[in-house]
Amino acid sequence: MSKVLKAIRLLEHLLFAVAVSRVISFLRKYGIAGVIKGLVSSARNVPGLKNVVNNELSKEVRKIEEKMLGKGDAEANVELPEAGYPTDKVFNMAKRLHDDDNFGTGKAWAGIYHDVTGEEPVGKLQDEIWALYNNSNSLYPGIFKSCRKFEAEIVQMAVSLLHGNESCCGLLTSGGTESILIAVLGYRELALQRGITKPEIICCRNAHGALDKAAHYFGVKLIKLEAKAETLSLDPSSVKSVITRNTIAVYASAPSFPSGVV
Repeated sequence: MSKVLKAIRLLEHLLFAVAVSRVISFLRKYGIAGVIKGLVSSARNVPGLKNVVNNELSKEVRKIEEKMLGKGDAEANVELPEAGYPTDKVFNMAKRLHDDDNFGTGKAWAGIYHDVTGEEPVGKLQDEIWALYNNSNSLYPGIFKSCRKFEAEIVQMAVSLLHGNESCCGLLTSGGTESILIAVLGYRELALQRGITKPEIICCRNAHGALDKAAHYFGVKLIKLEAKAETLSLDPSSVKSVITRNTIAVYASAPSFPSGVV
């Protein structure tokens, strides 16, 4: 065998090893779902396959929409009525739709973790407090001093649980999505102060959807890892392997979304 042929075969082996290494690295970083997504994305750019892939994706989207939204609503109000409805009519319409939801009769939790019958003491207290503060606005703490007091105390309770000190602060948000948005923004701003211009956040593939929104809004790259098959939780060992100098945070939640694992 000539030296040239040996060199060519050696080069082939090296290229194959590099390719395998890159595939393994890609699998660790993005998981099987990420590989499939990449293949689908690539297939959409192949002449002749683009329309086939797009048609199949459209079919699946329509199935999902029909499952979530139904086949239409003949009673939908799509325009403001010429005259306002009587209050009892509005309430009865809402009551009928509420009862049709049939929530609280099965095992679906829908992000609500407490009793929904209104018969438990905590549920009754919530209803009473809601009615009491229905006409308030925490944007005006000078007027609604009680709202400011509640916020300050809740924030301090959270700081205490996380073993914070006097320099720690926080604020109440409207829900989980806003909380995630503000947290990602905070980490990004801190990263920019430290000279990180291409920030990355490591998360599990089953992380809350708001994390994708936050990453899109604030220019953060998400490194998504597969969940452990046994627990549906994030594997610490897989996190360690993808930490880089651009990593600004590792996202985890308890309970996790959507499986509720702590």
